[in-house]
Amino acid sequence: MLKRIFIVLMLSSTVFAQLGIQTELTQGYSTNIFANYNQHSDYVSSAEIFVHRDWVEEWSGLRVSYRPEYTRFQKYSVRNYWLHRGGIQGFRQFGENRLTAALYASARIHSQEYKWYEYSQWSGYTEWKQRLNPQWFVYTGGNFQIRDYSAFPVFSRWQGLLYLRQSRSFNTGTSIIAEMDFMYRNYLKSKTASGVDLLPLLVTKGNGENLQWVGIFKVAQSLSKTTGLSTRLLYRKSMSSSVRYLGSVEGTYYSDDELFDTVFGFDELRLQLDLKQRLWGTILLTAGMFYTDRQYTSRLALDLSGTPLPGYPSRRDYRTLAWAGLSKSFTALSARNPLNLEIEYLWKQNHSNDPYYDYASSYFSIGLRQSF
Repeated sequence: MLKRIFIVLMLSSTVFAQLGIQTELTQGYSTNIFANYNQHSDYVSSAEIFVHRDWVEEWSGLRVSYRPEYTRFQKYSVRNYWLHRGGIQGFRQFGENRLTAALYASARIHSQEYKWYEYSQWSGYTEWKQRLNPQWFVYTGGNFQIRDYSAFPVFSRWQGLLYLRQSRSFNTGTSIIAEMDFMYRNYLKSKTASGVDLLPLLVTKGNGENLQWVGIFKVAQSLSKTTGLSTRLLYRKSMSSSVRYLGSVEGTYYSDDELFDTVFGFDELRLQLDLKQRLWGTILLTAGMFYTDRQYTSRLALDLSGTPLPGYPSRRDYRTLAWAGLSKSFTALSARNPLNLEIEYLWKQNHSNDPYYDYASSYFSIGLRQSF
């Protein structure tokens, strides 16, 4: 495989090489930027550049890419951060079947106040696509992720996922997708590893391993040439859970962010509906909603003072989320690629027996995307 990649790179005169650049600007407003009962609002803007070089021939292809992104908060500027991502992705066609693989590196950089969220990460995936007949495909593959929190090494971890998916389409315009995932996560440091000075104690559950399976069933239906509707059912179940939380002499510190509110921390049942409608010209409407029931496996429900509720129940959330978006492409006479305008509104209601996480929020954004 490495020899093949080397040949594709060196013999550029015999393959099609293309440089692509895409820029994206987004401005948004959130009524609840921290997703809790305090209801703090803020304006959020982001700027992103995606640069890639492609080498493509008849039966294989290779892409090298780099994607820097900057996110800025107007009121809570200490949360501003850079996210740098780069990688290499390739595919090889074997008749009607395809092998795809990729390797990525990324790093997130914060201000000094939020330095404990900084990380560097390696990730990758591989997938085999098998064509059983013109309307039936089977996919199998896996991915991995190794993330290192340099200022907070006790939360550095690695995880992997294996999946099997099949997709079947019918002449009626119906498509059925069924998938089974097995996920594993463990921490790179022991629970006695040093954390941050303000919150030095660590609370763990289980033996340090997280093992989970996920089942997904999706049905999509083409209602017309311009309308598509789909429904998706997801069930998530933990076989072992050791989500890592912080503790201090005052109690346990929880937060609804990526460090503490991981998918390995709860069982879940989710139902989702999606609609796509091409209105006229290049205007596309997307809308949807989902309802999810999350039962946390090792996280107590607390009152606003941080004390466990009577009977020591686990936290349980019932979350409803709905969204709608419009996108339109504008083509200038001198431009090779159209300018894309995207407008989105999102509403979320989270009912929880933990009052800190009983809240509602909404988010509105407008974005521009241009490829060169």
